[in-house]
Amino acid sequence: MNDFALSLFPFVEGRRAADVGLSGRHWAELGSTVKQIHASQLPSDLLHVVPSESFTPTRRQVPRAAGPMHADLHACNMPLDFSEHRWLVDWDETILALKVRDLMFVMGGIGRDLVSAHETSYSLQGFGEAEVDQKALTDYRYAWAGGQRWLLRPPSQTAGRHGARQSVLGALMKEIP
Repeated sequence: MNDFALSLFPFVEGRRAADVGLSGRHWAELGSTVKQIHASQLPSDLLHVVPSESFTPTRRQVPRAAGPMHADLHACNMPLDFSEHRWLVDWDETILALKVRDLMFVMGGIGRDLVSAHETSYSLQGFGEAEVDQKALTDYRYAWAGGQRWLLRPPSQTAGRHGARQSVLGALMKEIP
């Protein structure tokens, strides 16, 4: 719609994880979900239009084959419905990036409500033993906390890219039960 993008998702009636917290089971399920997202193979026609992150931590090149990332993976985007099912919403920043881009949210966290070592441990149980580039993780956190979030955003998007993001979400949702 002109210069604006519109994303529509089903309304999840419940509570925000940021308000009520996540159980160990929820953290482990989140780790498993993130692992599935990162392992997803996007169709080749979408790889051309999904933005790649322009931020390069520690002067590394972000490979074009980097995986799909939620890119805004914090507790405010994880509502719990009244059956205690955890959802993951707010997919408007989906990008191709390094795994640590999403992991910075679940390994120690960001913001005032940091993720405890215990919660990180649960999420890594679901994610699996990840070889985490601690230097890149630090660079991401520094850019985020230092108010330099613009460094973490892909180049400006066109309406076509927004449509591609919706297609990426559709492709990811087909792969993740």
